[in-house]
Amino acid sequence: MNLQQPLRTMAICLLTIATAQGVLAQSDSRSPMAGVAAMLESVPILDADLDVRWQAHDPATFERVRRDTYEGRRHALDALLAERLLQAEARRLEVDVADLVEREVTRRARPVTEHEVNAFLALNPVPDGAPASVVASLVASLLGQRARAVARDEYLAALRMAPASRVSILLEPPRVRVQPAPHSPTRGSESAGVEVVIFSDFECPFCRRAEANFSRLFSRFADDVRFVWRHYPLSSHQRARPAAEAAQCAHDQGRFWSYHDALFAEATPLHTAGLTAVAAIAGLDVDEFARCVTSGRHASAVDLDSDAGTRAGVTGTPTVFVNGIAIVGAQSYEVYERAIVEELARTASHRTGSITSPGDGNP
Repeated sequence: MNLQQPLRTMAICLLTIATAQGVLAQSDSRSPMAGVAAMLESVPILDADLDVRWQAHDPATFERVRRDTYEGRRHALDALLAERLLQAEARRLEVDVADLVEREVTRRARPVTEHEVNAFLALNPVPDGAPASVVASLVASLLGQRARAVARDEYLAALRMAPASRVSILLEPPRVRVQPAPHSPTRGSESAGVEVVIFSDFECPFCRRAEANFSRLFSRFADDVRFVWRHYPLSSHQRARPAAEAAQCAHDQGRFWSYHDALFAEATPLHTAGLTAVAAIAGLDVDEFARCVTSGRHASAVDLDSDAGTRAGVTGTPTVFVNGIAIVGAQSYEVYERAIVEELARTASHRTGSITSPGDGNP
């Protein structure tokens, strides 16, 4: 019997498995073929190869799945940390977990005031004929539940921040490499370690809503963060693209941000006459502005921004990247603020050589 061919085949298989093990040891040390999607003539096709192809051909879905996976894991991690911290504290105090939570939440929860109930009813009208006393009681109960939820979050945050807890968040959010283009308007510190890239649309109502939060961020972090604007006019907004090109014409004259502010002002018309009227309000040379708009010279810049956004997984506006971490939709000021503060802490710890996680002590 000729053993040469079987031995050669076995050697190739062992070499292939060893190679796969070396590449994927961190993924799952229990299985020598973990992370191998297929074999073709003894050559492995890895999960990582599939991800590279997926990202190249459908970046929006790829990035969305990465974000959803992270969010699911982060919610699960927060729940597990809360559960174990409460169990540890209950053991320390020799009480039941449910009794501990009830005591601490009751102690922290703010009582609901009549003014808060009336303010809620003013923003959320009830049907005519509904008994006022019953409605007020239901609203007070709802606001009370919210207050208790906030109190519980505050208590859990205090437990996580306690030195004895030694919580260190190592789960990293997915990051996308999103950089300014040469034509991108920026503001803030040019040498900042944190960069916030905003993909937005001048016709988008959610973008307009987010502008108040962005203005607060510009003011607070002007010395520590570099803010970058990139255009992402949605195809459903017919006036968004001309407005984006017009804003780049304003950028030519060093007046992008004043023009940007005027475009987002309430009831600003985005037709051609309106765009020119805004140029006058923003202090531009209107004749030069009109020539620029007519020439269409910035169409390619808007295309570049849109393409960059699509590759980064942008599907709607506003989408913000804080050092590559995506924040999708018009979020609260606190969401953006927390992301920036965590990144500032992370970059500071890298400069000092600290290994502290940016999530340490945060709820």
